[in-house]
Amino acid sequence: MGNVFNIDVMWTYSYVNRRVIRALALFLIDPFFVFYCLCWIIIRYFRISGNPIPYLNDWLTDIVFIPLIAHFSYCLGLFILRLEHGYKYSLKQLFLLAFLTSIFFEVLSPMFTDYNTADFMDAICYFLGACLFYYLHQPYLNRKIYKYKNQLF
Repeated sequence: MGNVFNIDVMWTYSYVNRRVIRALALFLIDPFFVFYCLCWIIIRYFRISGNPIPYLNDWLTDIVFIPLIAHFSYCLGLFILRLEHGYKYSLKQLFLLAFLTSIFFEVLSPMFTDYNTADFMDAICYFLGACLFYYLHQPYLNRKIYKYKNQLF
């Protein structure tokens, strides 16, 4: 049993809190993530206020939706499942996510709700968002994690 009950070896709350705060800062103050969230909030605000922004209103939220989900699940995977710091989603996985999202929001939801409409361009935007995450955001995350891995894990 040796070190199991040794108080000196156990973590303290301040140590755990410090690691959690560092990890949150690293992943929530991510320029891509902040951009996705700001785009979503701005577009939703203008939609609700009755002044939708042409073109951006139609497709920007759809483009950033898959990267938002992928970023969130990537971070959860790193901390909960303890994935390796070089873990990457394959393009197939991201396209599967985009395909399932397209089926749900562009095929099934319009059947059951009156406020959702089927739009083929939205489905294309989901796939563009998957490519955005795969080619730009994910490599950035991996470089960032490699740089700060000693502070996180």
